[in-house]
Amino acid sequence: MTWVLDCGTWGLHTRGKRYAERGFADLAAYYRTHSASWRAAPDEYLRPDRTMENWRDWQRLFPDVPVAPVIQYQREGRPSASEVLRQLEEYASASSGVLLISNPGMTAGAWLDHLAWAVAEVKRAVPGVWVHVLGAGWDPVDIALYRRVPGLDSIDSIAYYTDAQRGVAWRLGGKGPGRPDGCPCPACTSGVRGMAALAMHNAWVALQTAGGGHGGSWARA
Repeated sequence: MTWVLDCGTWGLHTRGKRYAERGFADLAAYYRTHSASWRAAPDEYLRPDRTMENWRDWQRLFPDVPVAPVIQYQREGRPSASEVLRQLEEYASASSGVLLISNPGMTAGAWLDHLAWAVAEVKRAVPGVWVHVLGAGWDPVDIALYRRVPGLDSIDSIAYYTDAQRGVAWRLGGKGPGRPDGCPCPACTSGVRGMAALAMHNAWVALQTAGGGHGGSWARA
């Protein structure tokens, strides 16, 4: 099982906030307290330059807490090859063994070609690195498309949870209102009720989809 600790960038972005050095200290304390396979660097959504500054500051302030660097794009819906190459120059020497690519607000089908190129460039620049996409997998169909990207190791999604908050149930190949009858997932075969059960159900569908219907570990919901 892969355990990932995120830095909460998306939540800060939606509230119009950014990291400061005090936030770095709180994040470092959190990372030290909780074990994980890897931890995300304190990036800023759609701000690649600021994300690289945060990376440099983190290396200076907390060299004992390794984090995975994040490639950010500057414009939503507009992935840029030059931005990937520029940030790779900064991150190629990172020792975390993981490099993250932030989805610039796109469905999988809209940027698959670019993403396949970006993953190949990352793997060329940092041989053996694990490549993970942040903010991917908006629904089961979207998750399935990411399986087409050669070399992509994993993705993550919050959509399974936000859909559950709205009462939307995921299904293999789609989604709709209410959990389907006869679902064999742990949530639907247990006594869990309410939104928590729906979130668990959606997460199970996400994992089944990511693993090709066999419960595989290609991605983590």
